[in-house]
Amino acid sequence: MAVHPLRVVYKKRNGIELELLVVRPPDWDASDRMPALVWIHGGGWRGGHPEMFLPHAEYFSRRGAVAISVAYRLIEPEPVIDGEVTVETCLEDCKSAIRYIREHAGELGIDPRRIAAIGDSAGGHLATSTAMVADCDNPHEDESISSAPDAVVNLNGVTDLTICFPNIPIRYDQGAGDEAQRYLNRYQQARCLSPVFQVRAGLPPMLHLHGLLDRTVEPHQSIRLHEALLASGNHSELVLYPDTKHAFILYDYTATDAEIERAILDIDQFFIRLGWLDVVY
Repeated sequence: MAVHPLRVVYKKRNGIELELLVVRPPDWDASDRMPALVWIHGGGWRGGHPEMFLPHAEYFSRRGAVAISVAYRLIEPEPVIDGEVTVETCLEDCKSAIRYIREHAGELGIDPRRIAAIGDSAGGHLATSTAMVADCDNPHEDESISSAPDAVVNLNGVTDLTICFPNIPIRYDQGAGDEAQRYLNRYQQARCLSPVFQVRAGLPPMLHLHGLLDRTVEPHQSIRLHEALLASGNHSELVLYPDTKHAFILYDYTATDAEIERAILDIDQFFIRLGWLDVVY
């Protein structure tokens, strides 16, 4: 079934309009205060598009949530120079999207205290980072309105960028010191952008889903983050699938429809446990 989202421009940067694809429940009313489930696509920060999550948005809209898929700027090849798009840019846009949704909660018919970020792969990194990584907010926005979600679902997300940091564009001081110092500068920035190193008390509840056959993002990335969150007193849940590969949430990719639907139901149950969605009898 074709999904026809409402397209809302949440940000304009350098002549580019960034959109939210909003899928509302059939009985939606502007006076409602429904939860908002914000989907962030993967693609290595370089690819992907928000339409990838329209089937999932349509499902959760029928479950009583306003489902929103985010378009964000994609990173560009090295060498990174001032003004080009990096991982920090992707994160800035996702934070801007959540801030816009919270600021416009009334007209979107959502509860500004029930906004969840859900991301797959690089989108999983961005979803967890909106809750955990400091900075990367747009300085021209009203920072009194939080850009952090109230819950996170991490689908085989990258949680430790220090494993792959030489191969991804991030911002660091490329002119300081010798080659060794520049390497350390880049490593330190990758660490700042890694959720696993930004764990602290008081974070929103999180669900982590990961396939044990994943060789693109190894499952230990979700396991390590989950354990660190629990050790800091946070609400964290972990589900490992022994029979799934990377990006098991996407249709027509690595997973069967049954595997995708299993993951969707696990996400559904998480939001039931949070009290955001009604139990289905």
